[in-house]
Amino acid sequence: TDELLLLGDVSPSRLEQMQKQLLSSISQAKDVLRRPKDKPLIRGGLAVYVLDSRYDYSEFGRMTEKRELPRDWFGHWQADPLDVYGVLSFEKDIEEEQAQSVMLQVVVGSYFGSFKGVPSWFAEGVARNMVRQNFRRADSRIVKWQQSLPAALQRVQSVKSLQDGSLDEEAAGLVGMGLTSYMLGQRRGFEQLHKHLQDGKSFDEASMLTFGPAEEFLKKMLGRKK
Repeated sequence: TDELLLLGDVSPSRLEQMQKQLLSSISQAKDVLRRPKDKPLIRGGLAVYVLDSRYDYSEFGRMTEKRELPRDWFGHWQADPLDVYGVLSFEKDIEEEQAQSVMLQVVVGSYFGSFKGVPSWFAEGVARNMVRQNFRRADSRIVKWQQSLPAALQRVQSVKSLQDGSLDEEAAGLVGMGLTSYMLGQRRGFEQLHKHLQDGKSFDEASMLTFGPAEEFLKKMLGRKK
């Protein structure tokens, strides 16, 4: 479709079911983010790999992305202005609301990650907050995220580790969840930052015009001097 390209090693009926669920998540993201219903959420659309087993998902990480994926992940996204994709792998006994929650996370992360210079902590942080807001009672991961946040914050030795991507993705996502929770609470500022990204400004430029220089903002929020 204009919104999605799905590729997978699952049955055609399963792929069709996933397409409907993903389109529902995209529609939900458009509502929350106030994006036009009649235009694709992500320019150029979103490619999603649907994998039949946890083994296939792990192998995708090893062979395609050259990394080990966290054992408790059901899916993830990768995005830059030229290439945006998501990867999903659901065991057969996963509940529908849990699956929908992961899909929303992948869609929102991909969306913000597709803008110029957006760091993964920000895109994933917003995505996890969208999950918290919409699936608080349906996704058991949320409690774990909240319990793990203090330890993740302790792992941030310097702001640079968050900015250059050297902090592991799960910790960066948790820290980003905490940071963007504050940013989303500043509704006017967040909406302006979002608008600047849509207008083609880089994340650093958009941050400068709303929350201040990104590095200084992070130092203040994290209580770090460097």
